Amino acid sequence: MKFSNFLKKLSRFGTLSAELSDILISELSEYQFERGDLLVNPREVKKHEIYYIEKGMVRGCDNYRGKRISIWIAGRDSLLTVQNLKGRSIFIEQMHFLLDTTLYVLDLEKVLKHISEYPEMTSLLANILYQSILEGKQREHLLRLYPEDKVHYMEKNDALAINSTNLEAIASYLNLSRRHFIRIRSKIPRRKDF
Repeated sequence: MKFSNFLKKLSRFGTLSAELSDILISELSEYQFERGDLLVNPREVKKHEIYYIEKGMVRGCDNYRGKRISIWIAGRDSLLTVQNLKGRSIFIEQMHFLLDTTLYVLDLEKVLKHISEYPEMTSLLANILYQSILEGKQREHLLRLYPEDKVHYMEKNDALAINSTNLEAIASYLNLSRRHFIRIRSKIPRRKDF
C-alpha cells in the first residue's frame, strides 16, 4: 500500500479504523522535491497541515542577515505539524530540502470536517500535537548543552542527519560555527549503522 508508512506512523498516536484511514489518505497530497529545493513559505501552500516525510531530509530555516539559520531538521518517517512551522511575522520560515524528498501533506481543514463522525480523531490529533511540543522541548534542551555534548547527542540520536547532510545546516542547527562543528565531529568515531 502506497501510504502504509504514513498510516503506521499515525497509528503510534491513536487508533485508526479502516474508514478513518481511508479519509486521511483521501486528503493526502504527495510532493517530490530534489536536494537543494527551497519552499519559501510552506504556510502559503496550506494554512493548517501535517507534513510527513516518506523519504529524504528537510530543514526549517530562516534567513538572517543573508545567512540561513537552521531551526529544525527532520528525516525519513518524521511528522511535522504547524507547531514546527513557527510562522513568526519577522521571519519567513523556509523548508530547505537537504536530500531528495517525498513529502506528504495532510490538509487539516478538510480532515476536521469529519471529526464528529470519528471522535478518535480528536485524541489522535491531540497526541500528535503533544509529541510536537515534546520535540520542541527536546530541541530547547539540546541548545543548552555544551558544544561537544550537542554533537555527541546528534551522533547518538540522529546519526543519519549528522553524517549525510550539509555541514552548514547541522552546524547552524546546533548553534555552532561550521569550523567548530567540524573540529568536534572529527574527534568522534563515525557510525556506520545508520
